Amino acid sequence: MGARLALILSAILLAPSGGCATTTRFVVPRAAPAPLAGVQRPALVFHGPPSRVEAGDLLAAAVAARLREAGLDPAIGAAAGDLEALDGTVQGWIEGLEADGGRMAVRLQVARPREGTVALPQVVVVAPRGTSLEDRIADAAARIAAALLPGPSALETVEWERAGDWDRPARRHMAAGDVPAALAALEDALARATAAAVDAETLAALHYDLGVCLDLLGRAAEAERALDEALTLHGSERHIEALRDLRRRRAGGGP
Repeated sequence: MGARLALILSAILLAPSGGCATTTRFVVPRAAPAPLAGVQRPALVFHGPPSRVEAGDLLAAAVAARLREAGLDPAIGAAAGDLEALDGTVQGWIEGLEADGGRMAVRLQVARPREGTVALPQVVVVAPRGTSLEDRIADAAARIAAALLPGPSALETVEWERAGDWDRPARRHMAAGDVPAALAALEDALARATAAAVDAETLAALHYDLGVCLDLLGRAAEAERALDEALTLHGSERHIEALRDLRRRRAGGGP
């Protein structure tokens, strides 16, 4: 069955399961986990070796170009004081650069204010002898960008808790397979529902659905906080199981 047809057929009303909230199942894309999932304005800081310090700036510019193609707005060499305005910092160190041997190795890490620092596998480029530094940088930039961005999305069935009229716009986006739009609609609904002092069960359903969307977009730490809030507001077997599953996957326990 094609992805489009799967999305059209995805909204299936279910009987309550693990709680009294009515649920709907949606078949939607899950972004492959990636260090820059959900980040729109990362900072890029790359350091070249003492013999070719300028290589760091060249690599930062090449990676930035790749990220712009993916729709991000990176800042190159942001000063420490500017980092609070950014939502992710990619730092790299060029190591083992051979001037004539065609080999270049780049060690990477990504720091996100709310999720800590993640070290990535070293990127190594081995090109024919005499390959220009610019060509090696272009190759490394392509590999680094691929490691930073979400991979191809896979369809996944998720269970959604209905919250009356509050989540209606978000449900429409989910039925269309547009998870980012559903997330934005939920954030708006949560702000309005909180201001209106709605009942705890409705707020819990909105927080649960928010956690589902954040998880699908690879924003695991934020998803965990949302699911934990749902459980605190109105505990149910569904909330417990969702939070347990997310924590297991974050700890490397598999799907």
